[in-house]
Amino acid sequence: MTAQNTSAALGTDFLCEPTVDGGMECDVDFDLSENTNGQSVYLRAIFLRLTTRRGGLWYDPSYGLHVGHYLLSTATDSEIRQEVAAECLKDERTANALVRVDRTLKREGDTMTITVQLQTNYGQTYTMTIGIESTTAVRLITQQAA
Repeated sequence: MTAQNTSAALGTDFLCEPTVDGGMECDVDFDLSENTNGQSVYLRAIFLRLTTRRGGLWYDPSYGLHVGHYLLSTATDSEIRQEVAAECLKDERTANALVRVDRTLKREGDTMTITVQLQTNYGQTYTMTIGIESTTAVRLITQQAA
């Protein structure tokens, strides 16, 4: 499969971002080839899957695993790794997901990073790191092709 075919297999999408009030804002003046390539569509889908609370989609009650709740939970790192990997594997484009959890205890507040190495069914490997600073402050720190 060529790089162009592989990118197409991962999908295309509109560039939409959540707003502060809980809505979505879509940019209609973007360059489709730059903003919606297969890699960014796939990684955005995984990130949204990991930052949407379970049951957050009315049409798919098993979708989502809001990783922000792990910061204050009693879940072990092993349980978190298993649950995050299982959620990533629900995306039909994912062949394998390896997860690392790093916690930092600070007086100002605990933080956590979850790093996921994703292998697609098309042979690409991507690494994504999600930072959790509070149960509601979850952000994508890095995403890269391996």
